Amino acid sequence: MKVDDLNTNRFISALELFEEGHSFLYRQTSFYIEENLLYINYYSEYNHLENITEDIAKDGIKKSKIICEEIKNFSNKFHQLIKNKDIIYEYCYDYHTGAVAVAKERNNKFEWLK
Repeated sequence: MKVDDLNTNRFISALELFEEGHSFLYRQTSFYIEENLLYINYYSEYNHLENITEDIAKDGIKKSKIICEEIKNFSNKFHQLIKNKDIIYEYCYDYHTGAVAVAKERNNKFEWLK
């Protein structure tokens, strides 16, 4: 479910679905839980995979962390849902019929996958 504004009923519905195992998208970043892992995927604005560099991916992951903090600060429910989860951040190239992770970070360890 795509959320454009946190101060809406749509966000409340997205959180309810998130709690049931569904993902939601906010500001180019998707959030979903699989077992005890929270995946936070930031989607590239680049049209061509070859234009994505490690620095661009690192910047995207940094942005996704800021976005996650924004949601945590806005919603105690979201904060409670994710507080004990191991987080995997991924920078994804969106090719419009799907997406592929080109970089990830877990426990502050960056991995370039491209």
